Amino acid sequence: MPLRYVPAGQFQGEHTDFITTLSFSPRGNFLAAGGLDGRLTIWSTETASLLHVVEGHRHSPASLLSLEWVPPGENHIICGLEGGTIISVTFDTVRYSIQHLLFAGFDRHEQDLSATGYKAHSSHLPVEHIALSAIARGTVATGAHNEVRLWNIVGERWNIIDELQRPPTVGINEASEEIVTSLQFAETKYADHTLLVSYMHHGLIFWDVATSERKHFMSIKTLSGHTSLSPDYKYLAVSNLRTGFDLYRLETGEPLGCLRQVISAGLRVPVKYIHSGFAVMGGSTSGQLNIWDFSTRKVLQTLGHDDCDRILAIDAHVNAGTTSGDLFMIAAGVSRIGSEESSIQLWRAIEIVQEFILFAGLPDCSLLVLLRRVVPQ
Repeated sequence: MPLRYVPAGQFQGEHTDFITTLSFSPRGNFLAAGGLDGRLTIWSTETASLLHVVEGHRHSPASLLSLEWVPPGENHIICGLEGGTIISVTFDTVRYSIQHLLFAGFDRHEQDLSATGYKAHSSHLPVEHIALSAIARGTVATGAHNEVRLWNIVGERWNIIDELQRPPTVGINEASEEIVTSLQFAETKYADHTLLVSYMHHGLIFWDVATSERKHFMSIKTLSGHTSLSPDYKYLAVSNLRTGFDLYRLETGEPLGCLRQVISAGLRVPVKYIHSGFAVMGGSTSGQLNIWDFSTRKVLQTLGHDDCDRILAIDAHVNAGTTSGDLFMIAAGVSRIGSEESSIQLWRAIEIVQEFILFAGLPDCSLLVLLRRVVPQ
């Protein structure tokens, strides 16, 4: 049944710089956001209200660059900051009064909100990527510029498993800086538990998590700003920093086409498979958040924002089988050029059912079209 996204709320007034990362909680009840202002904000998707704020030193905040929810619950978030730091944040999901925590050290508790910090990478490197394995619970990968580390988390204790080797170089990229752009766990033909590490200049590396061995290299023809893996692990979408988003078959590295979109030079915009891999969504430097059909490569819908908006953080969520049907949501971090404030736009899908009824006795050209919209709650 056709879906169309409509605005469902705007979260604003809490971020004063670019929003760099967004993530829905496992059941979609909450949305977490982080930004260059060093703030972590946690919102209710049902009421569009702010629940919690965690921030560092007000005069010199460390930018928050990545975050992931720790399943199966909805009260634990891991965040990556500049300076090689990771913080683990837990909060009470029952009390919905706003809690504000100033995170100035490495261990802080305040009422129903707490944060604990860890030095996970070199102090001069930003932790821009975090991935949690769905294959082996407790296995986490973190990426900071050119460092990639594997961890095993037991309770509040982080145990390092390994630091992965740097990517191989060839003539075309031997002078280029090694920059990690994405981390993703998958099941592949090379290993049941594979970590995929994408680099801006050095392609895609397949690592066997069990042995920490490099199993395969996949060449990416363009600069890679971000990648997304389809839910069935068959396809890869690459934000190419220039013309949009390239699609590949993961097993063979075969290019499948490009989803064209103008991207301002030097900016990394996100890309994400949605709708069980049947569609692809891409960030934007011109305010146009597009959704493409994966098979036809045609734009299904453009979620319009102002032309001067930059959308550098996106996420999507679906709750299948609710009492009102499937619930689809999209969140976009919207940062306006020249403005000191950023906001989050929440979109919710509606199902469009077209019923065509031909009434006897009416002229042949008279076709009554009824458009019924059912909005999942």
